[in-house]
Amino acid sequence: SIASYKAIFYIGTLLLAITLAFFSKTMNGNNKKLAAYSLLLLALFNGSGAFHGFYWVVPSFFAFLFFIILTTLVISERKNFPWLFIFTLLGVFTHILFLYSLFILLFYFFFISLFTRRFDFRLFRKVLFVFLVAIVVYFPVHEYYKEKSLHSLYGPVEVTQNIFNQNTVLLES
Repeated sequence: SIASYKAIFYIGTLLLAITLAFFSKTMNGNNKKLAAYSLLLLALFNGSGAFHGFYWVVPSFFAFLFFIILTTLVISERKNFPWLFIFTLLGVFTHILFLYSLFILLFYFFFISLFTRRFDFRLFRKVLFVFLVAIVVYFPVHEYYKEKSLHSLYGPVEVTQNIFNQNTVLLES
């Protein structure tokens, strides 16, 4: 398990670089100086003892990585609903932080509509799609675990923990 943790740490760091480059290219266009500054600023957020930044490769790290990819897909001009679906599923089943992060998309849509004084239907459809997928996936699984008395407070976030706990009990007996 230590070897897998170390491997995930390096894989996560590589994924962070790729994700931030994708995000920065979409947000900054052809402005290479702004893209480099954004990449540097986001990549060096290490956190402290009270909270972790991008340095700690844990489930919340991957949930936020999925959120950054999802945000990039929502903002992009292309129709990419299959990818929106996939990254929403990955995020919902990774960590609860992803669900809270989705509200940033809602605020983004609200403020971009307010400041530009136009209603962007393409952006609205993408944000609505992401929220509907998250709700349709999250709540049934949450109710399932609540009924099964597996002591799940967060629904699918603890799916892997519940499976691990059940396997541990089987192995100990």
